[in-house]
Amino acid sequence: MKKKIFWRIAFAMLLFAVPGCNAEETAKVPPGSKKILIAVFSYTGNTRQVAEAIRQKTGGTLIEIEPETPYSKDYQAVVKQGREEVNSGFLPKLKTKVADIRDYDVIFVGSPIWWYTIAPPVAAFLHNHDFSGKTIVPFFTHGGYGIGHSLKDIRKYAPGAMLTGEFELDRDSLKKIDAGVTKWLKEIGVGNMTDSRETSHISTADSIRDIVNHPAFRDFGRCLLPWDDSRRNYDIPLNRVATLLPYHSNVNPEEAAASLNRLIDDADAGKKIFYDIYTEQEKAAVPAKRNTGLFFFRGKPGAPFAVVNPGGGFAYVGSFHEGFPYAAEISGRGYNAFVLKYRTGGGQYAVEDLAAALKFIFQNADELGVGTKHYSLWGSSAGARMAAFIGSSGLFPKPAAVVMAYTGQAEFTQNDPPTFSVVGSEDWIASPSVVEHRARRMKNAGIDVEFHKYRNVGHGFGSGRGTSAEGWIGNAVKFWEKHIS
Repeated sequence: MKKKIFWRIAFAMLLFAVPGCNAEETAKVPPGSKKILIAVFSYTGNTRQVAEAIRQKTGGTLIEIEPETPYSKDYQAVVKQGREEVNSGFLPKLKTKVADIRDYDVIFVGSPIWWYTIAPPVAAFLHNHDFSGKTIVPFFTHGGYGIGHSLKDIRKYAPGAMLTGEFELDRDSLKKIDAGVTKWLKEIGVGNMTDSRETSHISTADSIRDIVNHPAFRDFGRCLLPWDDSRRNYDIPLNRVATLLPYHSNVNPEEAAASLNRLIDDADAGKKIFYDIYTEQEKAAVPAKRNTGLFFFRGKPGAPFAVVNPGGGFAYVGSFHEGFPYAAEISGRGYNAFVLKYRTGGGQYAVEDLAAALKFIFQNADELGVGTKHYSLWGSSAGARMAAFIGSSGLFPKPAAVVMAYTGQAEFTQNDPPTFSVVGSEDWIASPSVVEHRARRMKNAGIDVEFHKYRNVGHGFGSGRGTSAEGWIGNAVKFWEKHIS
């Protein structure tokens, strides 16, 4: 009880805050990218030669990263100064400032290697700009000792960027700059940069990494990912996405592809498909909030909305399986549907993000074109706990319905909205008897509840297609409609 009171107070405070993804990736340059920036710092001129070769072959805009205080022309003095700056983490003030980095899709960043990492002016350039959702292509020159921990440091200074295949030249290769750059650009797919793929659909054979980098998702693709852990293998095809979803069964890659292609079609039609729920200031204060947002599947203008909260044990967010496919079906029935990408690491973070998302929707309902009456909250597994908590919290107008899939939550309140509850008979995580007992107790308390237990399906069955649970989403919509008056 004390814990619930604490959370209620925390969310009440959240409501008076001003409302508004961050995995480190390695990927091919995304096809369809149109604007290229080449930013380079070069002390001896070698790295500038590489940058000029890239400019000639890509037509990108070339800028030099210049510190306000130039380095000495005394090479040995700069060697000593560079070591001191690298060891101390010094970031020099720069003359160079890009007015709006978001004007560019791909940013080539060039640096000499100083003491096993990027030169301090390059670190400062990365630190001074927001590269969230952008693709950074690093290139280096060095004296033969390799690039050290440069990639790690680029990720540190540009945490929201997607990192693609790096290029390096040592002193013995400088005479072959043109041939080396030509081969490298071909390998990373730079020849496709001017091709338009806005209308191209994805298939289950496409890798998760390529989907994240699809032009339709280029500024927020990282929020598609279940895990924010950059060490995971995202080069696997969509037809193996189940390997990223250990708490889920009956994963259907074809459904995931179809729902993502629906978003791609909307983006191609000029419709906005993703919304931040936090301001830039809030995300700067809490960097993990960059991993949040709302994917929007549009229904009829002015129709009620649903917020879908995928599960994942608060360790990951299973949007591919029980987020996007749900929302696609809900919107196909005329309702507006949002899929929430929330922070992982604990239920409190996730529920805070759901509260922020609802606040954002209510405050921007006219712009979004959604009706605020008779909305519904949907959740699966951990996501169902989020929906149930906010639905009964009193922080917002009570939803017309809460839809809960396979969660073992036992408690409820007299303030709980009408609830549609489903579980599989073979669920190894959410006990079917606990789910059924909760539904019975809620009914006895006078709350309208519809409960279904489906034969021979386990935890995380998603849409249930091909199982005894097939069609449950449609039934849940009908239950919701019953309470729209």
